Amino acid sequence: MDTLFWNIFEKSGDINAFLAYKDFNELKKDKCNDNRGIVIKETFSGDSDKYIIIFAKDIGKVSVFAKGARKLKSKFLAGTALFTYGDFIVKESRGKYYLDSVDIIENFYGLRNDIFTLAYGTYFLEILDKSVPNGISENLLLLLLLKSLQKLVKTENKELISSTFVLKLISFLGFFPSLKNCVYCGKQDTKYICAEGLLCEKCLKKEVPFVKISSPTIEAMIYIEMTSIDSVFNYNLTSKYLKELGRIGYFLVYTNFGKEIKSYEFLKNLC
Repeated sequence: MDTLFWNIFEKSGDINAFLAYKDFNELKKDKCNDNRGIVIKETFSGDSDKYIIIFAKDIGKVSVFAKGARKLKSKFLAGTALFTYGDFIVKESRGKYYLDSVDIIENFYGLRNDIFTLAYGTYFLEILDKSVPNGISENLLLLLLLKSLQKLVKTENKELISSTFVLKLISFLGFFPSLKNCVYCGKQDTKYICAEGLLCEKCLKKEVPFVKISSPTIEAMIYIEMTSIDSVFNYNLTSKYLKELGRIGYFLVYTNFGKEIKSYEFLKNLC
């Protein structure tokens, strides 16, 4: 959001855009003292330090330096691990944020019980990191991630949880495709889908990426888009259509955001 205000100011010279940019960054700075969020990415630095990205309530993604966090006796060792949900106290200096303390709420240790569950959880984090721009705060996305991770630990049907998470995330970000009729001609006989929505066979275009889609999968997608987080996982699909739903979810992530998700390939090889 701050980048958006700055770009408007650069192009137009609008003083109101500059003031909005300044206000947003002051608000972000104030809120970066105590942040409740979850660690979605870690990058090692030196022999014992790391940078973590926290997806935090009200402010979105925040990059924080955790000194000595990789040491076995570090007070930050558990609190800076991937999937850690908690209250992160950070201090700002010269435009950078440094971790001061962590009060852990949930570690999601159950995700590490088997490689399949961990792979799905890692997939969730990578998609969130690569699809949500810096400066975008969306508390529903944080709630969706937490709910999805909880379900992932407790539920056998991990493919359903995964597909639902991806498509609901796309919906919250405003990129959900139109599922009424063919987006180009309006016909109801649709067997394909592109980033914009459903396609009939006559409207297929070589320059527009598309994949096949079946009626049960379309119905599941409509349910996911229209249903609240509390109930969004309460549906059933056969294995065949669940796999199709998962492929379409990844297809929409790639076509909308133009980024490959490395963990998806690893997940495909496992399954």
